[in-house]
Amino acid sequence: MKNFMFLLVSIALHFVFFQQLTAQQSKQNKSIQTTSHIGVRSSLHILNVQLSNPVFLQIDQASALRNDETYESLTAFAGGVYMDVRFTNFFALQPECNIQQVGGSYVGSNTRLPAGTNTASYDFRAIQMELPLLAKISAGDIFWRVSALLGPGFGIIIGGNYDYEENANSGNSNLTFNQGGERLSTSLVAGLALEIDLGRGWLYGDARYSNTFSKASVENVGDLSFSNTAFSIGYSMPLTK
Repeated sequence: MKNFMFLLVSIALHFVFFQQLTAQQSKQNKSIQTTSHIGVRSSLHILNVQLSNPVFLQIDQASALRNDETYESLTAFAGGVYMDVRFTNFFALQPECNIQQVGGSYVGSNTRLPAGTNTASYDFRAIQMELPLLAKISAGDIFWRVSALLGPGFGIIIGGNYDYEENANSGNSNLTFNQGGERLSTSLVAGLALEIDLGRGWLYGDARYSNTFSKASVENVGDLSFSNTAFSIGYSMPLTK
């Protein structure tokens, strides 16, 4: 609960800070045409999961006993809000707040274990709130621009579940984190964006990839990390003149 409240406060500060920064710089230096837009975006995500130290297969991350592992991606939709805080025609910052699904499928086996304890498969689904802070290096003219995106993302797993099949046993369970298991995550986000000026606002589209650095320790399962490729479309309106 404390992590969730911390994230809600961070969201508010995330956007208030950049709006105040825009206003302050505009007052201090009229020659710098600092502007900001706020918009909404939706995206199609291709999600992947990595499972290390799988409990049922008794495999640790450094073990040579791992016989076989396969992964399958998951396709899902996401949505959120973003700001474009533009300092020059060539540079801007883009803070975001997104609600997205993370997950994927895992199948593994360990043939050195006794019969009846050597195969497991999991299908993970989780909801994550993510706060990327992206630097934008742009090129174009007054009607369109192309931007390279790069920056960190900060997120929290709100909740989720998984289907499992462990030899003859199968079912569904909620994600339960071990004591000290991290719901909070950090990631690196990189991509390309295209924006087109429609007069009253900007049409926005991007393609991006993100990968988490931290792992979530899930009770009776193992340590999860997530990555995704996303294709987004959005629209923004100006906050400043």
